[in-house]
Amino acid sequence: MSAPELPDAEQQAVRWWVASQSGQWSDDQQRELDDWLSADHAHRHAWERVGRTWLLSGSATRPDRVRPAANDPIAVRPPIPTVDPADARPKRNARTPVQALADLTAANVTSRAWQPRRSHGAGLAVALLVLALPAWQLAQPWWQGELHSASTARAEHKTVSLADGSTVQLGGDSAISWRIGMKAREVTLERGEALFSVQHQAWRPFAVNAGAGRVVDLGTRFTTALQPRQVQVVVLEGQVDLATPQGHLTLDAGQSAGYGPDGGLLPRVAAAEDAAAWQRGRRVIHDEPLGDVLARLARYYPVRFEIADPALEQLRISGSFDLTDLTVLLRTLEAAFPLRAQIVSREHVVLHAVPAS
Repeated sequence: MSAPELPDAEQQAVRWWVASQSGQWSDDQQRELDDWLSADHAHRHAWERVGRTWLLSGSATRPDRVRPAANDPIAVRPPIPTVDPADARPKRNARTPVQALADLTAANVTSRAWQPRRSHGAGLAVALLVLALPAWQLAQPWWQGELHSASTARAEHKTVSLADGSTVQLGGDSAISWRIGMKAREVTLERGEALFSVQHQAWRPFAVNAGAGRVVDLGTRFTTALQPRQVQVVVLEGQVDLATPQGHLTLDAGQSAGYGPDGGLLPRVAAAEDAAAWQRGRRVIHDEPLGDVLARLARYYPVRFEIADPALEQLRISGSFDLTDLTVLLRTLEAAFPLRAQIVSREHVVLHAVPAS
């Protein structure tokens, strides 16, 4: 029985993996691989499938960057003998698909100009190995990544270094969890806000889950904030893609957007230059209701804000506010808006409306 031929994308992904594990790897090859992965989602999926089977064969290590590879084309050996999928289980004294795929590491180098080429034998080896692997192996921690978490208390900042070289700066009263695995890099913003500085890797996406949507890094620095009525994303460098059940939106550096609780996308707007000023102890507000503003400011002060007059909830607020001194914050609000701050205790502040004179 002849083995089915895999799609071209998977066959080409095998060439990339063989090359990445066989010796030297040039910057030109890295750029070529990045371009190939970015050109089509099918390429990325093929790379992930082949990477999983390759690593499970024991022939490779987990790369933070594609491992060095040969500069020459790969002449793959003659096709591996065909095997019925129903018989693709390891047997005593039998040649397993894992062993067949491992043979590819010994592929001959025949020319100086490296180009990925098709090989039905390599595609067959991958197909057989996928069929032979039990499902439990695919969930190993190195594939999905181990679960980690970090958080901050009110008025606390923290920088978290991830295993891939990316960093996350947490604002006050914020929390994240994450997995950095071979398949992908996933972070969930549980509460608060964070600034992400991402080491871009086209073959392993970096995504931030927040609320009803997902922010996918395309090589960038960006902030994500869980606000009372929306998730806000500001791109400081590079580009990100926002994806929700309602659609997706691409943001470039200097742009801001977000989405509501149902995933409805908000329009792009120009991001304020000081959008990440909270790292320096300032909070810049642009035309937001007082109720939402206080909810955000409360992450930086050990107090509970109470609004005595319901009409104040919708008072529109704009300005730059101090996040290190509560007295300065309250005096700024009183001077700029028709309200009065009453300090009931060290942990309780009540805001009252001031009648127009």
